Amino acid sequence: MDHAVRVHQEISEAKPIRRRGRIIAATAVCAPLLAFSVYSMVARPEFIWGSRSVLPPDQADANARVALFMLAQRIEGVRAQRGAYPASLAEIGEGTSTVQYRLLADSLFELRLRMDAAQEVVLLSNQDLRVFLGDSPQRIQGREP
Repeated sequence: MDHAVRVHQEISEAKPIRRRGRIIAATAVCAPLLAFSVYSMVARPEFIWGSRSVLPPDQADANARVALFMLAQRIEGVRAQRGAYPASLAEIGEGTSTVQYRLLADSLFELRLRMDAAQEVVLLSNQDLRVFLGDSPQRIQGREP
């Protein structure tokens, strides 16, 4: 009976688990993966993220016009809600540095987006937005007007 009690105690006793090997193996696997992930996010290699596509100038212009149109609609919504235009784009949660916003009068604002050194798209709030947009939605979809 004593033998059975000793065997039972040996089996049920907590034994220290040797984890040193597991920690070393996990570190050996995770460290290179972390380094590769950081490299991927910083360098954005083509074999992971794909090639960077450059839009044709007419499609880039169409994208800019639609983006300015949508931003103008948001600004008009703020004006309808508050009764006045915002002082800056940051006031409505648009912290973009590519679009310049100027309040020209109580009822007039300007949005300006520089595409490159030679091209700039300007939207005045008193413009007819259908004329400003033109055929931009069709050009974005890849259809010729």
